[in-house]
Amino acid sequence: MKFSMKSSFQWSILISTITFIIAASLSVLATWLMADLTWALGIMVVFIFIFVGIVFDVIGLATASASEVPFHSMASKKVNGARQALLIIRNADRVSNFCNDVVGDICGVMSGTASAMVVARIIMDWESLTEWWKPAVGVIAAGLVSAFTVGGKALGKSFAIYHSVEIVLRVGKLLHVMERMMSNKSNQDSKSQAEKRGGKRDS
Repeated sequence: MKFSMKSSFQWSILISTITFIIAASLSVLATWLMADLTWALGIMVVFIFIFVGIVFDVIGLATASASEVPFHSMASKKVNGARQALLIIRNADRVSNFCNDVVGDICGVMSGTASAMVVARIIMDWESLTEWWKPAVGVIAAGLVSAFTVGGKALGKSFAIYHSVEIVLRVGKLLHVMERMMSNKSNQDSKSQAEKRGGKRDS
């Protein structure tokens, strides 16, 4: 795909708007959910955000690293997901931007926000904590979140580079399944509407 400043600028505006909407929505949702969760369940939410961020970081890097060549062969053999994988590779800059920058950064911010709320919950529940331990809990939580995020992404990057074709193909297969499900649902809706129109004519 040839570089176009106009197209890149339009994409930048679009992805910025999408990022704002997703981040704001998730922030409201996380605040609402975390308010009623125990600190133990809150820790699970933090790790979910970290895991999702790592997974999308892997997908984004694999997309940027993979070559079109093997997918042409797969597409000619009608391998499920190969056509979708080719589309992903041909839009690698946008897919990588969405996975690494949009989802990855949002998950990073949300895991930090969620961990801060977990710390606040721990301090509220553990009233016996001394004044010295209260700030220490926050420091430890921030350090652990950062360590798991960076360590997980470091491991994921090595995996993404050496298994880029397999990763992109798996994403392509997932998109293929989703397309078939949506197509089947659309066909069922069209069939139902046709049957209703036919019933009205008979009456």
